[in-house]
Amino acid sequence: MSVPPPAASMLPGPAQSGAVPERGVAGSRRLRGALGWVAMRVYPVVLIVGVWQLLTASGALTPFVLPPPPRVLERALLLL
Repeated sequence: MSVPPPAASMLPGPAQSGAVPERGVAGSRRLRGALGWVAMRVYPVVLIVGVWQLLTASGALTPFVLPPPPRVLERALLLL
């Protein structure tokens, strides 16, 4: 008499074997998606600070109107 094969639900899968399911292509896609999300949140801030620095360095804005970003950061750190 032969033993029937185990049911598919009885076989060890990623959840039972302790393997990490986020490997390979799916994991890299998820990582790229997360990095893209962070980049899209940081990009506007970097762009604004960059334009601000260019305007103050070129003289288009006087320090009285808008001081350069490093000076504002320095004063903000002094207040903390």
